[in-house]
Amino acid sequence: MKILLSIFVLFLSINLCSQQTNNAEKLLEEIKGKYEIINDYQAKVHIHVDVDFLKMPDKKATVYFKKPDKFRMKSKGFAMLPKNGVNFIPTDFIKGEYTAISISKNDNTEVIKLIYLEPDSEIILSTLWIDIKGKRITAVDVNTKNAGSYRVEISYAENSFDLPSMINVSFDIREFELPVSFTGEFIKKKIKKAKDKETKGSVTINYSDYKVNEGIDDKIFKKKTKK
Repeated sequence: MKILLSIFVLFLSINLCSQQTNNAEKLLEEIKGKYEIINDYQAKVHIHVDVDFLKMPDKKATVYFKKPDKFRMKSKGFAMLPKNGVNFIPTDFIKGEYTAISISKNDNTEVIKLIYLEPDSEIILSTLWIDIKGKRITAVDVNTKNAGSYRVEISYAENSFDLPSMINVSFDIREFELPVSFTGEFIKKKIKKAKDKETKGSVTINYSDYKVNEGIDDKIFKKKTKK
């Protein structure tokens, strides 16, 4: 009798886990489907960097995206974007092969863990908070191989495409890779010194004036070469 009971419990657990996985993957596929109609977009952005040792003025820029992965940001002067977390489409977090498991759910929000299966994936594990009614990702905790962990929070614009109105990426300076594209020994030393102690940072990007599926020439994504 005990053996039969154990087998029944095991079967029930496997069946429940399989059902959770199937339901989670179905929800993620529905979210992906929403964004398949977006072929390109451009938007104005306002970038605010909040790092103790980097006193940088806010920047304005224009960003361009075109399927499948073309992206460019045009700005007067320097603007810093983190290499991780600032995705062109919210579904960039659910690309590739993964196993999805729902870990909690209420009337408004479902929390899903993703285990990435591709061996060359930089992301190992992520936790997604999903607005069930809106079918959109509102927050993501990401664990990576080489860049530590970071958190992404997403707010959405009031438009039919559900593109972000705001993205905030928060991270630990010691682990996160900052894409500093300017030179200067003073700045480099400050970054190295900051990495020796616990220092939090964040980048907030506000989006406005979206133009979606109006067509973008491929020339916009080509970098000009200096003569």
